[in-house]
Amino acid sequence: MSLDFMVNTLSNYEREIQDNGCLEVRDVPTPSLTNKIHPIFALDRWMKGYEQHTRDFYHRMKPALQLASLMITEDCTLPWFHHLTFGHRTSDQDRPDRIYIAATKKEHTTKGRRETKGRLKELAHMISWEFTPRKYKNSVDDSWGATTNGDWPWSRHYRFSDYPPLPAKYYDSYYDHRVPRVTFMTAFQDFFYDGYRICTPSQRYRTWLMFASTVVHELAHAYFKYLGRSQNRKFKGEPRWHKHERQDELGFSWENITFGRIFNPLDIGPPTIRTHCLCSMSTKTWKGGHLEYRENVLKALVGGVAEQQFHQIPLPSGNQWVPNKSWRGNQFVSFDDAPADASFLSVILVIPMSWVMAWFSEEEWEKRRQVWKDDGKYVPPSLGPTFMVVYERDTRGNVALYIATRQDFDPHLDEVKTQTTNMGLYNDDFQFQYDQ
Repeated sequence: MSLDFMVNTLSNYEREIQDNGCLEVRDVPTPSLTNKIHPIFALDRWMKGYEQHTRDFYHRMKPALQLASLMITEDCTLPWFHHLTFGHRTSDQDRPDRIYIAATKKEHTTKGRRETKGRLKELAHMISWEFTPRKYKNSVDDSWGATTNGDWPWSRHYRFSDYPPLPAKYYDSYYDHRVPRVTFMTAFQDFFYDGYRICTPSQRYRTWLMFASTVVHELAHAYFKYLGRSQNRKFKGEPRWHKHERQDELGFSWENITFGRIFNPLDIGPPTIRTHCLCSMSTKTWKGGHLEYRENVLKALVGGVAEQQFHQIPLPSGNQWVPNKSWRGNQFVSFDDAPADASFLSVILVIPMSWVMAWFSEEEWEKRRQVWKDDGKYVPPSLGPTFMVVYERDTRGNVALYIATRQDFDPHLDEVKTQTTNMGLYNDDFQFQYDQ
């Protein structure tokens, strides 16, 4: 069953979702971020020419680009990039075909951290950004963004003067395949060009967050290309950012570690008046119908919610939804290689507007800076009390749907915290063990 199943389910609870502050809220504040936009996102790094209208609405993207800039300049959020810069690729001893990045001491040094910032500044002289033209909107699959070190199908429409400036030294063969180009889906340009003026303040915030997330998601891919890691029979493509990630996708890795989740926009409400909310999901699978495994999964995913808070909704057995086939970022919230006879349990959390708006609050960033100064830690913020859906399907096709209208248990965030702690991401005294 497609994503529509979950859309229809949530549409039945639009009032409850609204009551949880996840759709439209009153008295929406103006973003209060005070930082400058990083040179990597400066206007002159955006393509001109064929269906590129960035210069008409660049000012409307400012809050999103300010947030993206904080993600690559603040000490508390840079460790993800430090690890990508200085970690070394190695094989998982249990799964030799899986390559991941092992930690090194340099990523925890002042010199190393300074070098990462310097490399990002150098990339600002090389990278280019653009939007996929409408005619080609189906040529880059259905992703929010894409990165290449070559040309796009529509590149033939550009003139030389449409490209951002590229210093002469980067034409050297040393930089072959290290000059990235990033494109964003057509819908983003449509929003900033036209939709921005007619949307609600809440919709504007959600789109800013989605765009900022997509910008740094693609920057993660672009930065890896810029680093120029050698490709050979053993090391092909991107590695897993750490050993326990479910797939080798650096963009979703960055989202997962930084936000503590990967969010999806869902359109809910009557067909003629639809608004989108943001959701995140966690899924676990277990083989067969073993009750002991089910109990462990329940404890991991919903163990913090009292049983009486759930309301079960009867569903016919035909309503089978396989979340790993329909959600953006399923690589990090589900198992694509789950066997056919696996049972599923998924938790879907609707994201409150308070959580969304906090990313654009200078006061909230000051708190993060203080925590980093005092403890050297960064913890993605919890959603707080919100609306939860629990979907379960067993191997016989029996399905169950539960609703918890207000809870503050955040299972995926706890998993992310555990993973980053175990790899010593924020611990300069971590005892590193290297796989050979």
